[in-house]
Amino acid sequence: GILRRGLTVAGLKEFIISQGSSRSNVHMEWDKIWAVNRKVIDPIAPRFTALLKSEAVPIDIEDNLQTHCEKMAKHPKNADVGQKSVWYSRCIYIDGADATLLSVGEKVTLINWGNACITKIDKR
Repeated sequence: GILRRGLTVAGLKEFIISQGSSRSNVHMEWDKIWAVNRKVIDPIAPRFTALLKSEAVPIDIEDNLQTHCEKMAKHPKNADVGQKSVWYSRCIYIDGADATLLSVGEKVTLINWGNACITKIDKR
């Protein structure tokens, strides 16, 4: 059951050991076991970006940026996890929920890209 949902055996063992042995019933919240599991998988889990196609919003970059691909680390603190391809182009996509929060003149940080200033918003 919960192993299919991402719980690791190492995370489960660490959680059980942290509880210790006792004859009394201990009621724990689920967030505790997931927090222990997160500590186990965080150093080794690769980082990717994904968007729902139906909610993706295009952004035009006003720069002489040529379309190209660069290799970046899959994990910012653990290069042993490997590398991924990051594409750079004059048109990028962000999540629709993030797009609704943007305002003209605002400076935003685009992960693996850098900072950008919003100069115009075209709501279609």
